[in-house]
Amino acid sequence: MSLPIIYGLILFLLIFYGVFTVTKSYILSIIYPLLVLAVSHLFVLHRLLEDGVLKNPHPALKVLRYMDDMIFIVGVLSFLALTVKYGTIPILDYKIRMAISNDPLRLISTGALVYGGMCNTLYFLVAFILLLLLGYKAGILILFISFLLYRYYLGQISHKVIILSILGLMVILAVMTKVILLSSGQRWSIGILEILSYRAYFDLKVLEKIVNYPTHTLGKVVLNPEGERLIGELLFGYSHNFTSTMFGPLYLDFGIYGLLFAALLGLFSRSIYSGDKRIYCIYAAILLSMCEIGINYGFLIVTFLMLYVNSLLNLKEKMVKKALGEG
Repeated sequence: MSLPIIYGLILFLLIFYGVFTVTKSYILSIIYPLLVLAVSHLFVLHRLLEDGVLKNPHPALKVLRYMDDMIFIVGVLSFLALTVKYGTIPILDYKIRMAISNDPLRLISTGALVYGGMCNTLYFLVAFILLLLLGYKAGILILFISFLLYRYYLGQISHKVIILSILGLMVILAVMTKVILLSSGQRWSIGILEILSYRAYFDLKVLEKIVNYPTHTLGKVVLNPEGERLIGELLFGYSHNFTSTMFGPLYLDFGIYGLLFAALLGLFSRSIYSGDKRIYCIYAAILLSMCEIGINYGFLIVTFLMLYVNSLLNLKEKMVKKALGEG
């Protein structure tokens, strides 16, 4: 069995399980993974066209040259649909912000804006503003870091620019956190710049409670679209998303054996690094955000999606080159 089939099957099952957990609909649970697989194939054709691997493509395929723009437009439209659906901008309403955590529109919007935002500076600025309005710091972090990494890979920015940009990002995230707290009705005496250090301290305290938790949850956290909320319910009796560093969810599920995932993560990361560089930059940014959030269901989806796309790219590129060689 080839790698694309293995990764595609795992990806299908993961999405099917997650969608069914949230929607309880078998129809949607089948449609969503099939759409993801279909878009993955279109993306592969797009990359082959961009790289000049496909010679004299069918006229119908030439529209795929604009796929980066189309993905960005999907991100913008998904954001607009989300605001219409809930009747407000998420960052201004804490309850709405929590309600959209697992909404497919938010996930689609975030993913499409991050990828589209890497295309050029204008798209990046628009994506940055929209992700800021969504109210999730992880989206901002992933967009910002992936954009910097990709520009560095292209040789367009220096180490100095990256360092200064990250310092600016830390201030933006701190201010964003303060805005979110104010919309929640909570009143903290802590300053803006102290929030980030407090958050790191809090994540470590959650990890400490996980290590001392008497039982293991055997996949109910990592394989659950609402895993972070389950951590809050188990440890604090509070239905709210809790972050616990990269090791927290794995340790809560499987104890010390969960840390063996680090070995697999290294193999996955190496495989993704050797593939499409734009995909890797996004993956590296997501992996960085997981240092705080913790390995979760969404990260597994992203990892196997990228493994699937890269394996397809390798396979189809070899097939095209072989066909041209024989021709």
